[in-house]
Amino acid sequence: PSFEQEEQLLALRIPAVLVDRRVPLGGRLAGLDSARSDHVLGGAAAVHHLAGLGHERIALLAQDNPTAPQVREGYEAAVAARGLSVLPPVTVDPDDPAALEAAARALYRSVTDDGVTAAIVHNDQTAIGVVQRLRERGLSIPADVSLVAYEDEMAALADVPLTAVAPPRQAVGETAVEMMLSRLGAGPDASAPSRHVSLVPRLTVRASCASPRSS
Repeated sequence: PSFEQEEQLLALRIPAVLVDRRVPLGGRLAGLDSARSDHVLGGAAAVHHLAGLGHERIALLAQDNPTAPQVREGYEAAVAARGLSVLPPVTVDPDDPAALEAAARALYRSVTDDGVTAAIVHNDQTAIGVVQRLRERGLSIPADVSLVAYEDEMAALADVPLTAVAPPRQAVGETAVEMMLSRLGAGPDASAPSRHVSLVPRLTVRASCASPRSS
């Protein structure tokens, strides 16, 4: 949250719950209850799945939004933990019609020239668009490149059903409401400690991932 948003929340003087937002270390809102998806673990889960199939050069394409830095953090941590090379991420501006084409072109070059065999793509819409453009360029999914989408709202509907990481959005909402009801029921002077609840995303395996050809 920005400084102005922090000021507004701290001035409310009523219970508040942060939903799907991470409070920075040392931030002034650390005393508020919060419920969120752990996108860092979600990004790491995608890497571990691909690495487990034998992929050693894994790319990251991510939309420019508040979730992306956390997915990237998980990607970088898991790639490092596996002893693999961290590749520069490709950022996709969702408001720029040319950005998707540029991202697909960059991934195509990475596959054909730099030995990349797998990619994590955030989000579903971007992943579906990337698949279409890679296939138009003659690449096969997953024979030439495996893909994991991050979102899992439309991933199963792609021409090649996409393995995907699903943040637990409904569970986050339910947890936030439970926190709020508990806080309201305890009264304004409740001394119960604040809670920061992080829920782990789930990876669903579909047809877009396989072991690399060299395996």
